[in-house]
Order: sequence, then C-alpha cells, then structure tokens
Amino acid sequence: MPDRKTISDSLIPRMYNDTKEVIFKSYQKLMRCADWWTSINNQSFTAITAHFNDDDKGKHMFKSYLLGCIPFDERHTTKNLSDQLKIQANEWGISNKITCIISDNASNITAAIRITTWRFLPCYAHTLNLVLQA
Repeated sequence: MPDRKTISDSLIPRMYNDTKEVIFKSYQKLMRCADWWTSINNQSFTAITAHFNDDDKGKHMFKSYLLGCIPFDERHTTKNLSDQLKIQANEWGISNKITCIISDNASNITAAIRITTWRFLPCYAHTLNLVLQA
C-alpha cells in the first residue's frame, strides 16, 4: 500500500496527466458540466467534468471524467465564472472540442456560459427539481 506522500506526489499527478492526455488526444467533441458550490466550511469550489461518447470497437460507451474540483475564492459574477470556464478549458487543451456546457439555471452561470463561444444547455435534473418544488 503506497503511503500518503507517494499518492499525493506521484500517483495522483500521474493519473491527472494520463487523463489529460487521453482527453486531449482521443476525443474531438465533448460536453462539459460546470458547477459552483460551497462547502459547510464556507469554501467555494468549481467542479468541472467532461462527458463524451467513446466508440471503441463498435461499442458506444458514455464516459465521464472529473477534470477538477478547484477552490474558487472570487465573487460569483458573470465575468469571474466565465473566466474560470475559459482557464480550465485552456489548461486541458479542450477549448475547441467543447460542443456545449451543461449547468444549472442560475442567472450568473447562464450568463457566464452565454458570453463564451460555447452553447449552454440547462441541466435537466436541476430543471426538473425546480418544477417539482414549485
């Protein structure tokens, strides 16, 4: 069993780089989900995931990867959220591969996605939840 230092200094960075290479080299189009949330300790985070259809040997497999769960200490303004989306897309080298971004219907998030070059799709589960709570 590897110790904590080996996991944090070697294994996780290797998994991160391997995942980054797979996504960058293997997929031409992907959907991306973005979510901003706050922990019980009042620390804000950005969670970014990538989703795509992998046609491996005729088998269509839907795959998802967590690209990051990053502390987000900025105010949740349209510009700050949009900048964060662009930074993460550039870091992963996927800016031109994103077909759409899926997120909740919060007005600041919707506006942040709409000022990028990417298409916005509202999260179906979030929309359904809003309808059921009304």
